[in-house]
Amino acid sequence: MASILKVDDLRGNTTANDITVTVGASATQSLHDGLVKHFANFDGRGNTFYGSFNASSITDNATGDYTITVTTAFNDTSNMAFTGIAQDQQASNKHQTAVGYTRHGGAPNTTTTARYSTNFDGQTTTLTDMDGIQNIGVGDLA
Repeated sequence: MASILKVDDLRGNTTANDITVTVGASATQSLHDGLVKHFANFDGRGNTFYGSFNASSITDNATGDYTITVTTAFNDTSNMAFTGIAQDQQASNKHQTAVGYTRHGGAPNTTTTARYSTNFDGQTTTLTDMDGIQNIGVGDLA
């Protein structure tokens, strides 16, 4: 018989955000650390979200270069990470992309706890606007 757990609030017994998930006999992971804290699925040609979580806006810095602003900031820039994928479905292009994330650099490409920059190129080093961009971010929120 399967068990069903229905709750409106889940908190650690000792510390509110300290919940450990045990898999198998000994493998453990903090539930909080394993959660995605941000995602942005957007059209880089029109700079509109298809869907998002903890993302408030897209800034088009230049061709193939965007800054994403998050709704709830991360705790610090040392403990956050982003990854993503992009696709260009235009029949004339069909780019396979290289994804870059700007951690340090001059404005507008400076990563802060409230924004990060990402850029895309096709199979060359020329930045390209993509029509399907998906990013996720992990780390502690402020």
